[in-house]
Amino acid sequence: MRDISEESDDISEESNDISEESDDISEESDDISEDESTETSVHSSEIIQLNEEINDLFLMGAKREDEMNALREELEQLRCDMKKLQDLKDAKKTQEEDETCPLSAVMDVIALAAIRAPFYLVLFCLLISYFF
Repeated sequence: MRDISEESDDISEESNDISEESDDISEESDDISEDESTETSVHSSEIIQLNEEINDLFLMGAKREDEMNALREELEQLRCDMKKLQDLKDAKKTQEEDETCPLSAVMDVIALAAIRAPFYLVLFCLLISYFF
């Protein structure tokens, strides 16, 4: 219970400090408004110009963000296209490997025939010479 009362006292002291600070600020603002009434018109035009520049910067930032999003989407599309091309390349390579297997078998048969051809040629010549 004691802690709560101490905390409430601290809070009331802080609220008093805040109210005093707000009173000081309002007094200072009154003094400033009286002293600088002629300068406010100049400052207001500068403030308007600065606000316009800030709005322009926000618009430029939004445009850049849109451009970055478009570039990200384009990059993602390119990645998908690259993956599709890689898949097609792998499929074509697999298909070529499947096609080269029968071709290699034919090449093996031709190579064996080329190795056996002289033997058959000599045998054929011997048979012809035997009959004549």
